[in-house]
Amino acid sequence: MTGQVRTGERGLGPVVGVVLLLAITVMLAGTVGLFAISMDGEAQVGPPTTAFGVDYEPGAGGADAVTISHVGGDDVRPEQLFVVVDGAACRGGPGTPDGRYAGDEWVGAAEMTAGMTLVVDGDSPESHCTGGGTLDLGGATIRVVWVYPDGRSTRLGSWEG
Repeated sequence: MTGQVRTGERGLGPVVGVVLLLAITVMLAGTVGLFAISMDGEAQVGPPTTAFGVDYEPGAGGADAVTISHVGGDDVRPEQLFVVVDGAACRGGPGTPDGRYAGDEWVGAAEMTAGMTLVVDGDSPESHCTGGGTLDLGGATIRVVWVYPDGRSTRLGSWEG
């Protein structure tokens, strides 16, 4: 049998190569598909990268005011944005202006974008001064907080009186 060429039999090498290429292709497609499904449409997992500016205007006989400006960076969804007021007081009347207030009480849009402002003053949602009292922010701390969907929070900016 030496020196004879077999003409009716095919080699096993090409078949194994095709099977291996198919297996690699299926595994790669499965990995890409799993990655695409895991994205789940959620683009922002962590807090936005933003910059907030704060301006304080003491009230001359009236209510103090703090203007919080979205200076730049990512847009922020108002339902995840809160303003936390601690240490505020009401001059000349009863009331408790301290608390945590939802950003969507201020922002009349789907997103808070650069250039938009929140004003903490006697006319804003957190002014609970009654009976002619005016908002005193001189000793207050005001924090802008972003809340994760699971309830944890991160401070995006703050001001201390």
